[in-house]
Amino acid sequence: MYHETNFDDWWFKNSAWYEQRNIAKEDFIQYPLKNGLNKGDIIVVWGRGEYKKGDIIIFSAPTQYPLIHRIISDNKISTKGDHNPSQLSIEDKISEDKIIGKAVARIPLLGWLKLIFFELFKPADQRGLCA
Repeated sequence: MYHETNFDDWWFKNSAWYEQRNIAKEDFIQYPLKNGLNKGDIIVVWGRGEYKKGDIIIFSAPTQYPLIHRIISDNKISTKGDHNPSQLSIEDKISEDKIIGKAVARIPLLGWLKLIFFELFKPADQRGLCA
């Protein structure tokens, strides 16, 4: 969900993938959290409910942690991480019982307090605050 640059630069680099799926820049600009998320952001999550294309959902997947990705198809819910070059196989046809909720807001930077605190307890060879 991370965007390294401003929206226009990000769209220039990623537009082909979205346009092949009939998602135009004009559509994406209207999506919630169109600028993605950054390391250190706190995400406000609302429980289960209605989901539509462009929403960012948190869902259980066969991974260590739940995924936070944007819905790209709401017919059969499919997602893609904004920072990923393509869709993962586990992001296609997500059943609603796997959805934890959707991101409704973000609080920038506040999560850095937790990240810094937990860095102190990691082994020295695993420390680092880079993305």
